[in-house]
Amino acid sequence: MADDVTFYDAIEGYCGKLSYVGGDEASLHVSCTTERFDVEVHRWGSTIDLVWQATDVAGVFVPAPDDADSNGCNWPASLSIPIRPSWRSGFYLVTLTARGADPERRTAYACFVVKAAKPTAKALLVIATNTYNAYNNWGGKS
Repeated sequence: MADDVTFYDAIEGYCGKLSYVGGDEASLHVSCTTERFDVEVHRWGSTIDLVWQATDVAGVFVPAPDDADSNGCNWPASLSIPIRPSWRSGFYLVTLTARGADPERRTAYACFVVKAAKPTAKALLVIATNTYNAYNNWGGKS
């Protein structure tokens, strides 16, 4: 574990974009103070469905830069999540779990939206994902 750890939690992360379409790959950018972590992706709708998971991913600590609040973290991608064309449009929650960490500090979340390739819905759901990006436990003035 790095000596200059400034995180409140053992793991933090974000997706490279806020939304994707089927066939894309969502990049997942993670900083972790433990050697390994797990990832689960659930679609949240009328039910909560597990759609993808990865276990025993190598954890690497990457500090948040001092200007992360205005310029982002620019962490390298830790892995990619393949967005299958069969995935329905909607909200997807990414759960990151640091292996071996204190139970109160071992879980973090990221999220993304899957958009329909050819939208046909007559309703639109607005999700305040940028608010999530603005308020977290790392990144200077955040």
